[in-house]
Amino acid sequence: MCRLVGPDIGVITGVNEAHFQRFKSIDATVKTIFELADWLGEKPIYVNGENTLARDNAPKNSRTYSRNGVDDWTVENAHTDLSGTSFVLRRDGNDIDVKSHLLGLHQVGPLVAAADIAFRLGVTRSEIKAGINNTKPFNHRLEPRVMYGGATVLDDSYNGNPDGVNAVIDFLSSLKGSRRIYVTPGLVEMGERTGLVHREIGKKLAKSGIEKVVLIKNSVTHYIEQGLNEFNYKGEVLWFDDALAVLAALPYLAAKGDVVLLQNDWPDQYQ
Repeated sequence: MCRLVGPDIGVITGVNEAHFQRFKSIDATVKTIFELADWLGEKPIYVNGENTLARDNAPKNSRTYSRNGVDDWTVENAHTDLSGTSFVLRRDGNDIDVKSHLLGLHQVGPLVAAADIAFRLGVTRSEIKAGINNTKPFNHRLEPRVMYGGATVLDDSYNGNPDGVNAVIDFLSSLKGSRRIYVTPGLVEMGERTGLVHREIGKKLAKSGIEKVVLIKNSVTHYIEQGLNEFNYKGEVLWFDDALAVLAALPYLAAKGDVVLLQNDWPDQYQ
């Protein structure tokens, strides 16, 4: 891909078990992803400092970004809710107040990295503010919509990696004053780490305070149930045979003011 594109700037957003079944090992995943850094050499490479494997393997010349900032940019007063994510971006004593339509504090780091890249390319502060304010979710990437009856649905059905799952559980957990419902069939292509990854999801859900967990029956969701049970989940667990049954039941499961998170889908080739 680097030979095809010939990039001048690179961004490594993270390393985790996504597609582990194909990579076979974390070392192979790291090596493959960091081929981008190898290609760039001394050219700018941005690395997500909130991802342990990315941060630990970052080259010395990398620019590490996080929700705290990057290089000379710092972040203050970050806040997120169903309306978006706001924060103050500061450099050289000058503040930029921004509010993105993206949901979740995990979005702050990538937005800061984008701001730094833009600034170094000559984009003005006012243009950076306008750009961040115009950002919004892609389809099926923590995309909010209001369903008939007044419940809010967060469509995250294209998010299929463990870091993304952790981030959205944190976001759903942070929403107060609403009943929260988490719906998932689990993740695919986790290979030999399938059990571990899904038990960790169950553990995180058990500690989140989310009121309802809806699991779709397949080869991995019983591991989520194990994690829920091991860490004494206090909410309600509901089981459905397939995603279509869940979607049909949503008007009866969710009421006005509830927040329903649809986490990942389950492609037909997986059983």
